[in-house]
Amino acid sequence: MNQPQLASYEEKVEFLLAVLGTEEKQRQRIENKSTVLIASNTILVSAIIWLGLTLTATPNPIQWLQYAFAVVALGSAILSVTFTVRAVTRITPKQRIKILDLTPDAKSERNLFFWGKIESRKQNDYQRDIELLTEQEILCQLTSEVHNVSRLLRYRYRIMDIAATAFTIGMFAFAVLAVTKLFTH
Repeated sequence: MNQPQLASYEEKVEFLLAVLGTEEKQRQRIENKSTVLIASNTILVSAIIWLGLTLTATPNPIQWLQYAFAVVALGSAILSVTFTVRAVTRITPKQRIKILDLTPDAKSERNLFFWGKIESRKQNDYQRDIELLTEQEILCQLTSEVHNVSRLLRYRYRIMDIAATAFTIGMFAFAVLAVTKLFTH
């Protein structure tokens, strides 16, 4: 069965712009998740500190176990916040080259749709370069930008997965700490 193809230039551009719009929504989801993770980790760290203050200076074997779980929970929270911040902060040019499998002198950085290079150009030069683009070059550059943004989003999602896993481990360790504290008091 033949699939319908995008026939016109306008349909292709509209499709690529729709994909870019979807990618922007995904980036916003990453930022929303990061806000929730940072807030959750703040609460977790506060609870760990509060429970930690109730541990005595001369611990018995159960309290050593509680200390261990407190350290794991605290370390996981710190790791989670670190990866969360990394997922939403600026990707350096060196990271961009690695994520996109580019060579350091890659021609894709000349893409007129890459916002990171737009601001470094003079407006007249940028306008002239845009006017000189053929329809095929526009499609090629839009396709390249969609692909690059997708790869960068995938990278950010992987980092957020690590942050969420660390938070889950921290919550589990905190739960064990809280339960042992509840039953030993």
